[in-house]
Amino acid sequence: MSYIKQSNSFTSQQIDLQDTPLFFPEGFEKIFMVIYLLAIPYLAGLLFTFFYLANHQLEIFLGIIEHAPYGLTWAIGYEVIATIIMINIFKMAITFMAQPKAPRNTPTRKFKR
Repeated sequence: MSYIKQSNSFTSQQIDLQDTPLFFPEGFEKIFMVIYLLAIPYLAGLLFTFFYLANHQLEIFLGIIEHAPYGLTWAIGYEVIATIIMINIFKMAITFMAQPKAPRNTPTRKFKR
């Protein structure tokens, strides 16, 4: 497992994509990327619809889903995921800025004159 290299700038950090939580089998990366692109926002839209719009009531949820097209549910999920990602990026940037700065490597004298 590799680690993110520490850097002086938040935007110039090196990121290893091997550490992503998504599963990309070798040789099928493009197929799984399409599956993730279609499925994850749709599932997030379904969850948002059930928990927020339908207030955990299955009858209301089924009524909404029956009349909502796939694209609308996908777009809702896409926006929910985008909001979560943006909040996470802001949180990481604020955490990065709050870290104490590393001291500069200035030559020090070992002997007094």
